[in-house]
Amino acid sequence: LTNVAISGFLAGTGLAFLTSPLIMIKTRQQITGDGFRKSFRDTLLRKDGRLNVSGCFVGGFYPHFICETVGRALYYSIYEGSKRYIGSVKESRGLDTGVTLQERMASGGFAGVSCWLFIFPFDSLRNRMYNQGLVYAPSMLSNGSGNSPKLLSLSDMIRLMKKERSFYRGFWVTALRAGPVAATVLPVYDLMLERLSAE
Repeated sequence: LTNVAISGFLAGTGLAFLTSPLIMIKTRQQITGDGFRKSFRDTLLRKDGRLNVSGCFVGGFYPHFICETVGRALYYSIYEGSKRYIGSVKESRGLDTGVTLQERMASGGFAGVSCWLFIFPFDSLRNRMYNQGLVYAPSMLSNGSGNSPKLLSLSDMIRLMKKERSFYRGFWVTALRAGPVAATVLPVYDLMLERLSAE
């Protein structure tokens, strides 16, 4: 399982850097209603037209990195660990150690929900940090003048979310989606890989 977790972590590391600016563009479009081109410019380009690389990896990138790396390590290792546990229980009872489709689906659903149970606070923090300038009213982020927004630091945002008790707000909706998705995607991946490897 250690190798599974390491593989998931390393895959997530690459994805974290690739998907960070994409998530910012996507959420900006959702919140502001702007088109892709404007959201792309506002996210990735400075006012002088130069590429704003650092702007894509500040604030929300740290919780995003945890979601992508630790989250994927948990996702795959819990799934594989669940299947192996089922196989060992069946072996101890003298049964066929093969894992059925239903058992794979149960393992996938358990992995999906368990993974989100851990990373959901980081996901909430990531979304707040990436988009706080769009989500919060200027008056809430005012620096005293009433017209110039002052973005919160990561530690300030954590304190604000702790005060609001919002780290797990929306979790059950996410769990209702994550369970069935993982219960479908992971077994299909397993079965297709086994069939292709056998040919």
